[in-house]
Amino acid sequence: MSATEDLHVSPSGNLQDRYTSSAIYPVTGEPPRPSPPSYGSLEVASVGARSGNNASGSPSTGESEWIQNADTWQSEHSNDNTQEEHGDVSAETAHTGSFSGCLPLSPHTPGTPRRRHWPLTDENEALLLRHFVAKLSLWFDYCDPRNTFATSVVQQAVNSPTLLYAILATSARHLSMTSDFDAYLADKYHRECLALLIDIVGDNSALLDEALCAATVILRLFEEISVPLVGSDTQGHLMGTHTFMRTSEYPSGIREAAFRVVLRQEIVFAFKTQTPLQLLPEYVQVDRAMDTADDWGSAFHIMVLCAEVLSYCYGEEQKLAETWDDLSERVRSWMESKPASFEPLFCVPVGVQENQVFPQIWLLNDCHVAAHQHYLMCQILLVSYDPRKPQLGPKRTEAVESSERLIRDHVKDICGIALSNNHCIPAMFTASMVISVCGEFFIDYQDQKSMMEILVKTDVELAWPTASAQTYLLEKWNWSHA
Repeated sequence: MSATEDLHVSPSGNLQDRYTSSAIYPVTGEPPRPSPPSYGSLEVASVGARSGNNASGSPSTGESEWIQNADTWQSEHSNDNTQEEHGDVSAETAHTGSFSGCLPLSPHTPGTPRRRHWPLTDENEALLLRHFVAKLSLWFDYCDPRNTFATSVVQQAVNSPTLLYAILATSARHLSMTSDFDAYLADKYHRECLALLIDIVGDNSALLDEALCAATVILRLFEEISVPLVGSDTQGHLMGTHTFMRTSEYPSGIREAAFRVVLRQEIVFAFKTQTPLQLLPEYVQVDRAMDTADDWGSAFHIMVLCAEVLSYCYGEEQKLAETWDDLSERVRSWMESKPASFEPLFCVPVGVQENQVFPQIWLLNDCHVAAHQHYLMCQILLVSYDPRKPQLGPKRTEAVESSERLIRDHVKDICGIALSNNHCIPAMFTASMVISVCGEFFIDYQDQKSMMEILVKTDVELAWPTASAQTYLLEKWNWSHA
């Protein structure tokens, strides 16, 4: 029996069934050669541009605790001299941003909702809202055919000051990370948003408010991209999303869109920190009740299946071979039964073009991009946590080499999908996440360089933090001594 068969690397037991560009994706010809992308400097110094490491560990629960944690983060990590430097911010307008005195909160009576005046009269706030609609909403509406965050959510902000502040804070944070926009404004809006959230602690009816649910999901992105400034992922708003997601059996409307976003946010966190998902039962319940007849439903199904595989791999339960077999079979079944629209519309495997590291895999819509990447993540996890993998003797060495080779193939496909469909921004986050976890398996310099380019591009151009991954891989690849 071969090492490949021992590994059960393919759920069907057939090496030809494995999902690599050379086996699954047909060659459709050589496309016009694009000019090489510019990723900026790859010097070691670029890693230090943003410092901080992601924290590990499972988030705790509790409705009031997550708000208090977020509030503690804000008080600890705001610049102590910022207020003094800005003076009366409501009375001044900086070149890169302002907090306008034209838009005060209406006089607030305890027990009544605070409101902001609409329409906005401050150009910078209008700019921030437009930035969210034009740019950041794409991150949330990934795999959402209704584009809920770009439409319904921002429309809710007209009447929800909490949601509006969450949008303004997140847009300001993103712009301050990618340009010279005033970083103080992000903290200012965040504090205002937290003040409103603290007002609803203990009010169970508030958990049914779709605008507050969307605000919490948006604040989780604020938390994620703030890691370089904080030094760790505080998980405060992640806990908040859990609180909102547990309040209804089957979400709809804005809450359904938020549910999809939270699923992706939890998968990212679980994969990076190697912890099980907190809301797995809720995801499975919704998945079973959902119609998977369309492509978006099918994509949601493989993402929930990826969540199940993650929880199997990183959970505390015994790693039973029967459970592994069941998950492998379900992953294989999804791949075989997926609609024809999931097939690549164009593909160029590695080796067709000179110095080509990643395959070109063009896909139709964002749901197809996300589905293929999550399928590949399932394969990486299943190969890594196969309970039948030999633990001793010559077969162990063969098994390790075989599994690492398969992981490298799958990582390259994930990166190829991200680069080939660069209109799907979250695909780059997925590629960066997988590189950060699996990059140490690559020993070829050109492979390493291409992956470092993805990490640098994602950090510098998109403000998705990868500095800790860069530092880790530079050490593993021994680049620091080059």
